[in-house]
Amino acid sequence: METGRRTVAASIFNIDQCHVDRTDCQMTPHSKQPLSPHLQIYRLPLSAILSIAHRATGVILALGAMILVLILSTAANSPETYEATHQQLDTWYGQIFLLGLTFSL
Repeated sequence: METGRRTVAASIFNIDQCHVDRTDCQMTPHSKQPLSPHLQIYRLPLSAILSIAHRATGVILALGAMILVLILSTAANSPETYEATHQQLDTWYGQIFLLGLTFSL
């Protein structure tokens, strides 16, 4: 590495602060390298938020499709099995799931 000029790689990787054997290569608070953003102040871009929401609604819709098949198969089987499935969907967690399924549509 040249001593008078810093190359692009030297400025990116801060090579002049590290020894060749890399034993004491630590970033100092006064280095000119940008630090990665702290998780509490980092704001996700809109595209990342929409991607996460799209995946979540896809999972909810897949589970809803399986619940629909379960409901139809228990209704075709017997009134007793349909009643047992209906009782599970009438509970608080069944109602929350159905509400989430409705909002994911």
